[in-house]
Parts: sequence; C-alpha cells; structure tokens
Amino acid sequence: MKSYCNSLTKFDTISYWKIYRNSKLIKEGTLSNKKERIELYKKTIRVLDTLHIKYFEDTPCVKCNSNFIIKTEKGKEIKTIQSNKNQYSLKLETTELQVLAFKNKSSILKLYFKEDDKTESILLFEFEIK
Repeated sequence: MKSYCNSLTKFDTISYWKIYRNSKLIKEGTLSNKKERIELYKKTIRVLDTLHIKYFEDTPCVKCNSNFIIKTEKGKEIKTIQSNKNQYSLKLETTELQVLAFKNKSSILKLYFKEDDKTESILLFEFEIK
C-alpha cells in the first residue's frame, strides 16, 4: 500500500501556537513543547512593540468564549483577555507584559489558553522578562 504522507507534512490534529513581534515570527511550538520560554530583554523592549499570539487547534469551538490567561510563576491569575471571535489570537504590548511582571514581582509570566468555562486551561508557554 502506498503512503501519501511524508515527514515534512504538518499534521492538522496537533495544536500549536505562533508568536509574532511587530509582525515578525519569533517563535512557534506545540503543546508537547513543555516549559517553552520566550525571553524578552528590557533593554530591547520598545514602547510600540506588539506581540501577536495565535493558537491553532484541530477542532476549534466557534461558539465558545475563549480566553487567554496570564499567571505569575507561582500561579496567581493576573489578567484574562478574551480571544478574537473568529480565531484564537490576541495582541499584547511588550510594555504591558513588563508592567505586569513588575507589579506582581514575577519575572516569569505564564500564558494559558482556555476554550470555555467547562474546560481546563492549557499552558502554552512562559515569558521571562530579563
């Protein structure tokens, strides 16, 4: 029997995420990438810098009120952001992350995704402000 799949093909059943900084892709990964960390250096953060985070699932729920949740390293929930309706994405200013880290005395912030009120939140990755 002949196979129609090769090793370069991305499987569409794996949930994955991408991060863009000012429209430039800086990192991508899957949920199997445990403890994925994105480092942001204070000296390179500019006031107008924006992070665009996109999360892709094999079976997205178009009727769900999905959210991205930011927590401190110790798990304290500090911000909830409703996802855009037609896709799982959000935009964050890098300076906002820096302020959240400073106010909460946590240089590491964890970004979670929660599809609706009935599901558990999923850790996507961590930000570290250096």
